[in-house]
Amino acid sequence: MNNSDLIVRRVFLALTLVFMVFIMVASWTPGTIEFGGERKEFTAVSAETLRIHDLRDIATNILLYMPLGLFLALAMAGDRPRFLSPWLLVGLGFSLTMELVQMFVGRQPDVLDLVTNSLGHVAGYWVIVIATRQFGFNAKVLLGISDDSQDARTRTIAAFRFIYISIYALVALLPFDVSVSLEKVYAQLFPADDGRIRLILDPLYHMGRWGDDGLKLTVELLGLVPVAILTAFLTGARGRLNIYSPILACVALAVCSELAQVFLMSRTTDVAMLPLAAMAGVIGWGLVKVWLNLNDIETAAAPRGHESRWKPIVVALVGYAVVLLFLATSPFKFETDPVMVAKKILHDSNLFPFKEHFSTRSLGSAVDIVKEVGLFVPMGVLFAFLIAEIRPHWPRNQAILLAGVACGLYAVFTELSQSVSIGRYIDVTDIFLAGAGGLAGAVMMQLFRFRGSGDHAAISHHREKRRR
Repeated sequence: MNNSDLIVRRVFLALTLVFMVFIMVASWTPGTIEFGGERKEFTAVSAETLRIHDLRDIATNILLYMPLGLFLALAMAGDRPRFLSPWLLVGLGFSLTMELVQMFVGRQPDVLDLVTNSLGHVAGYWVIVIATRQFGFNAKVLLGISDDSQDARTRTIAAFRFIYISIYALVALLPFDVSVSLEKVYAQLFPADDGRIRLILDPLYHMGRWGDDGLKLTVELLGLVPVAILTAFLTGARGRLNIYSPILACVALAVCSELAQVFLMSRTTDVAMLPLAAMAGVIGWGLVKVWLNLNDIETAAAPRGHESRWKPIVVALVGYAVVLLFLATSPFKFETDPVMVAKKILHDSNLFPFKEHFSTRSLGSAVDIVKEVGLFVPMGVLFAFLIAEIRPHWPRNQAILLAGVACGLYAVFTELSQSVSIGRYIDVTDIFLAGAGGLAGAVMMQLFRFRGSGDHAAISHHREKRRR
């Protein structure tokens, strides 16, 4: 094993151990669990509670253990991982330990939890196996510690797109309440008992409800933008950048997910996702086009001034910061009484990390963790780009750490802004998740940065293709 392989193993093994500690805290924190809207206390084991197997709980368990499989596969699987590996048993053994200890901490052990936790671990492990064997994913390229030739980085980006789409599809299918009954599918045409519309065929339905639906639609749009960016970057790096590929990729993903949700009893199928997907494709294409142009400036024979290279990055960073502030303060209902704001900060703020997520075990809590980390990954990428432009000779580890800290500090600002937003509350957990997302984005930054003669050739080919 060479030095770069050893570094990869140590980094992802450390992440595996950290995530195991995270699962321990989540599994051993006394609290409640939500079963179809009814809250059940974690008390002694009983025959009644052992018969309660809610699909949302199953989905939570799968989602919780997937990162364990992802990190462990990256740490131990090597360059040619196998679908059947002894490391698959780690999830089973670790989950068994968690369930046994729960008997002594006031939680409720469950055989079904053991099965679903293990399935989540296997799913995460197999995603990495497929990404490595079929798409050429290279963890050394991701961490920037190997020969980052254009071909290796292109294959890694393609694999990374597969990983993202896999996670997106999994979240779209939650909580797995699938039914192929024609009667139940037909019932989707009519509102639910609580008045919720389950099949929206009017693309203008949300126009008069933007105050209520704007936040949801914005998050849906942001969820598709990474697919557009990765697709556009793949075509751009090969000298074939066009607006059609990212739009087609986003629309195809949206169509598949929305069609699948017709058979999910608790999800809403919305035709508005199609124009949103097309918009995401345009945004991704535009962002990649700007970045390729920035690289053209940097590698041209007569480069422009230093300011001209980092100024567009600052503009993009500020623009994305505004988007995050929009999400944090939506639906824009503000408290103007300083006394009420002070009471909210003192009495309603959550100053204990993951307290709300662990005390109430629900699918919404698990998805919220994934969403909060993902929202700050682009900011981490942008901060890392900016640092590389302003201080190109800084050690990379320091740049990554600074990007993570910057994202965390901005999260402090967005959390404080929620103190004056009605219905929103300060949660220190989001600050930690934002920092984690910033670190992840900073690590991935070099995937999208052109360096070296091979990259210069790729850029030159892209420029010549565009001129034709």
